[in-house]
Amino acid sequence: ATTCPAGSVCPTTAMTAPTTCTAGSFCPSTGLSAETTCPAGSFCPTEGMIAATTCSAGKYCPSTGLSAETPCPAGSFCASQGMSVATTCPAGNYCPIDGMTEATTCPIGSICPYDGMSASTACSAGSYCPSTGLTASTTCPAGSFCPADSTTAPTLCSPGWFCPSTGLSAAATCPAGSFCPSDGMSVPTTCSVTSFCPTTGMSAPSTCPAGYYCPSTGMSVATACAPGSYCPSTGLTGTTTCPVGNYCPSPAISAYVACPVGYYCPQTGLSSTTPCPVGSSSKVTGASACTICGNKTFAGLPGSANCTECPSESYSYSG
Repeated sequence: ATTCPAGSVCPTTAMTAPTTCTAGSFCPSTGLSAETTCPAGSFCPTEGMIAATTCSAGKYCPSTGLSAETPCPAGSFCASQGMSVATTCPAGNYCPIDGMTEATTCPIGSICPYDGMSASTACSAGSYCPSTGLTASTTCPAGSFCPADSTTAPTLCSPGWFCPSTGLSAAATCPAGSFCPSDGMSVPTTCSVTSFCPTTGMSAPSTCPAGYYCPSTGMSVATACAPGSYCPSTGLTGTTTCPVGNYCPSPAISAYVACPVGYYCPQTGLSSTTPCPVGSSSKVTGASACTICGNKTFAGLPGSANCTECPSESYSYSG
């Protein structure tokens, strides 16, 4: 009799030829009557094998009797040979394709919050992911914002803008009546007295111009000086009353106007002049009273600059 060769079996007596080992099993020595099932972690791809083949890295052989190895599925990896169980990708990593031998670290700007991920997740709007291997994002602090594009670091709010709370994806424009002078502001600065902030998005207040005043904080519109008063310089909180002998005819003026000849301005705070009455005159500007015509002179019309001598055939008493 001839001994059964390795790679085959002779299960019964009186055989005339050995039986080749089937795929999924192996026959490691001579004289065997039964084949050996390939163990987990290995495979036997062809007939007549004398040794099992160890599963290669990146693949696994989860059960006995296999004739082929299986690529580790996405979300897992197989770091070494002979693995019967794939290793789940740990949180902070991802395994994007089949057959990986190691996990991929989550990149900056993304997170991998769970085990077994096949793709990283971009940081959501209002948060940022400053380093690799993160399982959670960091909320944007007040004074900054994080747009929805895998932000790696928060963006400071620019001058003219503010970021009032945490977790913002966009900055807010400074409202009228306030200004935002520097980067990273979480609260706008209220315009102070003597200034105003007429538009949104201002980084500096505007000084009240001459002819106007700004008496309170947070003003978006300067107040025009009323007729009868004037505002002679910039940055004023109040008006100045027109003095005697002068008038302030319109709003928003920075200088008073002297009463013209023929007129008088007898009190403070006037917005118009008064013509000298008949029988009186004013020949200078800035008069607070008219001069009564003397003997043998007259002023026949209101608003006269001078008294006129009476004709020789006429006469006049003072007044």
